[in-house]
Amino acid sequence: MYSINHEDPFLPTGHPLLAKVAEPVSLEEIHTEAFKRLIFEMKNLGNIEQKYKKKFVLVGLAAVQVGVMKRIILVDVGADGKGEVSDLRVYINPKITSYSKEEGVWYEGCYSLKGYAGIIKRPDTVEVTALNEKGEEIEETHSGYIGRIFQHEIDHLDGKMLVCKVHDHKNLHRITNDDMYEYRNKQKWRQWENHASKDEFETLKKSLMP
Repeated sequence: MYSINHEDPFLPTGHPLLAKVAEPVSLEEIHTEAFKRLIFEMKNLGNIEQKYKKKFVLVGLAAVQVGVMKRIILVDVGADGKGEVSDLRVYINPKITSYSKEEGVWYEGCYSLKGYAGIIKRPDTVEVTALNEKGEEIEETHSGYIGRIFQHEIDHLDGKMLVCKVHDHKNLHRITNDDMYEYRNKQKWRQWENHASKDEFETLKKSLMP
């Protein structure tokens, strides 16, 4: 029912499933062994990807990114946007019930859009409802970088890629693992000059629109 390809878990950019809307998870599903195994595998994958600090560090993951069309996300609520992570949590059927009027700008990377980072403006604070791993209802408020992760991952559940939120080709940056220390730790993303061309940006955006 739930299948992750452990040899190559992340769907490639442009895979048709990434443009589809994920299905809600029922309470009955949450208590099945198959679902518990899926959550274990997603968290294990997240923990593995968080070990390698010289590249993009996984701060969030949507089940659709690994080919499972269910409304499940992981969010590290201890992430700081500078490579530090500490608390990866599971959110099932997450919904944003309120957005602040205040907005912030930061870079976003994505395992479903390798080779790029986007500079995106989003609401600074969000209120989120979801189910936890036990099927219990939870309500949380998150601001800054953590609030951004929730928005990014829930976008994935609705078939939306980060490039769709970028409004200028100069804000879609070409980025490699070797660039990460300067880009992230020294915040060179604020003045990054290696950006996508206008044609490259428009072609990519058109191909990834849901």
